[in-house]
Amino acid sequence: TATVSQTITIEDTTPPTLSGQGADMTIQCPDVPVFTDPTTSDECDPNVTLTFTDDTNLGACGFGTVTRIWTATDCAGNSTSVAQTITIEGTTPPVLTGQGADATIQCPAVAVFTDPTVSDACDPSVVVTSNDISNIDACGLGTITRTWTATNCAGNTATVSQTITIEDTTPPTLSGQGADMTIQCPDVPVFTDPTSSDECDPNVTVTFTDDTNLGACGFGTVTRTWTAMDCAGNTATVSQTITIEGTTP
Repeated sequence: TATVSQTITIEDTTPPTLSGQGADMTIQCPDVPVFTDPTTSDECDPNVTLTFTDDTNLGACGFGTVTRIWTATDCAGNSTSVAQTITIEGTTPPVLTGQGADATIQCPAVAVFTDPTVSDACDPSVVVTSNDISNIDACGLGTITRTWTATNCAGNTATVSQTITIEDTTPPTLSGQGADMTIQCPDVPVFTDPTSSDECDPNVTVTFTDDTNLGACGFGTVTRTWTAMDCAGNTATVSQTITIEGTTP
């Protein structure tokens, strides 16, 4: 007898093929990452095992990257991997609404602002600050503008403003001036000054002028007119007339 042999060794060193995974992309918060699974093929193993792991790199605000890595392993232990990275951004500013409308008030009313409300699709704790810019003159009149700024976790900001104009169109009040009267020569006219008041100006300026209509004998009328002017330029006037007669023989 004589014998010979041939041995054929069957190996599989070719890894599976993975393809069709989703392309890398960028999404805006609050969108949620949605990955596209790859498909696998292997010439020797019709039941390749496909697994994945996620590598998450997100900051405190929930922004960053999530990378999904798929690994295909065939029956022989050959493996191959592919990945898809989704970047989560937040470039949308918060929304500020409901601030008070611009308004005009009369002194001595005090400016009262209406705060806006804030909303943000990604940040439930948006920080809202405010700043006032006053353009008020020495009389306390002018404008006050309040600007609110909302800043979300990503640093995106939104601003709204409300302007209140303070005016004073009410004149001062003059009262208490003397009543019109008639006196006999040689009495001298004595006028009774009025008092002034103003809700906005504690230092109203009061001036007077005399209108004298006397004849050659010194008989006739003298009218004193007082004018009160407040800081805003509003005025009020009152008068007192004294008639001078001479009926004594």
